[in-house]
Amino acid sequence: MEKRDREILRRNRIFLLDNIESLDRLLSELLAADIAIVNDSMVDSVQSNPTKERRISALLDLLPRRGPTAFSAFCVALRRTDQGFVADQLEGVTTGVEKKMKTLTVSVPPAEENQEDVIPLDDKKGPIQALVKPCTPAFFKQIDAKHKEIWTDY
Repeated sequence: MEKRDREILRRNRIFLLDNIESLDRLLSELLAADIAIVNDSMVDSVQSNPTKERRISALLDLLPRRGPTAFSAFCVALRRTDQGFVADQLEGVTTGVEKKMKTLTVSVPPAEENQEDVIPLDDKKGPIQALVKPCTPAFFKQIDAKHKEIWTDY
């Protein structure tokens, strides 16, 4: 495996531990690949670990020693086991939405002079003090009547 691919696996290890789901199917795909990335004893060794995290970790430790095609075969196996988003993360593939998010600009309205009711949400001074006004019976009846109108139309 190329140094770049080993580095990608290292940097994404936590992501992989959190997101790989179908480990048994993934191991089967790696075992059945054109150039088998793992053999039966390696699969047994990985599966002998007591927890899912440790099994995935064992596979991630094994992959860098499995030859120059191990990384690409791993990504193909991820796609075949319906975990393409994991392969996308490893291969640096960005979706159309992600591309748009990188260039997203946010416009903020200009500050108004009278901002008595504006409370910054990130003041980091503790709980936000908010004034909650009680609902008057007249307002409640008005809203209730509006909802009854809406539901009687159906």
